[in-house]
Amino acid sequence: MPYFIIFLVFAVSFVAAALGTSIAWFWRPLRPVFPFAWRAWLWGTLGFLVSNALLIAAIFAIGQLEKTVTHGSWPYKSMEIVGFGLVVLGPFAASTIGGCTGALLGCFLAWRASQASVRSQTL
Repeated sequence: MPYFIIFLVFAVSFVAAALGTSIAWFWRPLRPVFPFAWRAWLWGTLGFLVSNALLIAAIFAIGQLEKTVTHGSWPYKSMEIVGFGLVVLGPFAASTIGGCTGALLGCFLAWRASQASVRSQTL
């Protein structure tokens, strides 16, 4: 159920990032920001997708592990609690962490590329 909310927020943020990247490309005063916007958009999207794929894999793994332990034992109860947390709160945490980490990585890569081009111009 949380994915209904998350996919809506992802779609809106994806369109906003596409619009921001397009504005940075077409409006000349913002042209220096374009590499940052482009990479933040790309890596943020990839971070979102990878983190949610890992979350879904973890949910399925917990579900498979629950089948191997005795029903009613403390490992079963703890796996139920962890599984419930992954299903209910996990999508929000994974989406936020993945998207923000990816966007920060994209900005770092853009900064590193800009520093490399500055160094090559001074040589």
